[in-house]
Amino acid sequence: MSKFAIDAWHNVFPDIGAVGVKKEDDLTLALAELIISRLTCLGHECVRTLPNLVTSVNASLRQRAFIANANDVDVVCSIHFNASASKQGRGTETFYISNSGHKLARSVNDEIVKLGFRDRGPKYGTWYILRHTKAPAILVEVAFCDNAGDMQLLDDVGLEAIANAIVVGLIS
Repeated sequence: MSKFAIDAWHNVFPDIGAVGVKKEDDLTLALAELIISRLTCLGHECVRTLPNLVTSVNASLRQRAFIANANDVDVVCSIHFNASASKQGRGTETFYISNSGHKLARSVNDEIVKLGFRDRGPKYGTWYILRHTKAPAILVEVAFCDNAGDMQLLDDVGLEAIANAIVVGLIS
């Protein structure tokens, strides 16, 4: 069995997420809890990386990576919902920095896309959580929280289905 760090991104002031049709903070927290529940039921160990208190966004970033590294996890999965200035962005994309991260990103991204979200694909990225964790890490942008179409699809398929897709992608 594996040990996962599950990161419900933002959710601690002043590190707050995007607000659109829905709030990123609400979505990431609910989705992360569903993922943790499913992985735990399958016998995996999960670590929440959400810090209790931070003084800045940089402190939030550092604490999340520290928690994952201090717990010697096998995989880091950071959950996000995207936003765009035009509110026209849509779809799923998953970022990685390492070869093993790329494999995970492809697997998770493919599973979410099967639910009907536009495939923006896995992408190389240099986000803090990807650069500063020892374990292979991915950053999943599930959908655009400021796009009515993406949020309608999210409502139609449900967070439970998205959690299941992410879990399948992580463990396959």
